[in-house]
Amino acid sequence: MKWIGQHIWDFISRFRSDVYLDSPTAGGSDPDKFLGIDSDNKIIYRTGAEVFSDIGAAAGDITGVSFTTDDTGSVADTAGSADFTIAGGEGIDTTSAGATVTITAELASDSNKGVASFESDEFTVSSGVVNLKNAVSRIYGATTIKLIPSDFIINDDVANKVVQFADGGTTGLKPGAAGSELWAFMDIPEGKKATHLDVYTSINRTIGIYEIDINASGIGVAKGVGTSNTQLDFTDVDATATNYLGIYILTTATTDRVYGGLLTIADQ
Repeated sequence: MKWIGQHIWDFISRFRSDVYLDSPTAGGSDPDKFLGIDSDNKIIYRTGAEVFSDIGAAAGDITGVSFTTDDTGSVADTAGSADFTIAGGEGIDTTSAGATVTITAELASDSNKGVASFESDEFTVSSGVVNLKNAVSRIYGATTIKLIPSDFIINDDVANKVVQFADGGTTGLKPGAAGSELWAFMDIPEGKKATHLDVYTSINRTIGIYEIDINASGIGVAKGVGTSNTQLDFTDVDATATNYLGIYILTTATTDRVYGGLLTIADQ
């Protein structure tokens, strides 16, 4: 049987097989109605708000994604899938597996910047600052610089300007004339300061220390006067590009002997 025109069916209808709609009409506007089936298999409709609640959706739309970095500002993407690349660089590797991105530091080499470990016997590391441990001791044999007899020369106060090394009896550097001043000249390592002086002699004699410059005449500025065989705590002298130290011993007899000395230095 065929029906002509529109037929309104007032009774409840049940279909035991599949139901097809041959040419459904597109709505001219959003009716805010979505077909569904209830627990009795009856066709029903739900509004958009009800469907939103039914599926547990969260409100809001993602319209853009951005990353901010301390070094280069920010990068952003507002279209498509908002894909970003986390790139490695010198000293840094990046890898990914699933949803995990791993950033790993490369080991340093002669040709590549990277992380490095330091031998505790050779270096100290604090707050990212690396220092060569006991740099002075590795050059001079402790935090002191040794003075040996050959470091001393005689000044021009007396006519006889001879010094000798006595290798018999009381050994040591022997002045050639009474009242001679013996001088030693020492550089201060870069980044260090000189703080104390020890001079060892057969008899206690007057010692002194001056700061002198390589580019000027004169014996410079007196930094302290003391006695041999007793440590002299003189005014500290920082290393500069042009200064050095002059150390003198005032001898009184040719029987005096100078054994050597120690100049104590420390970090500036």
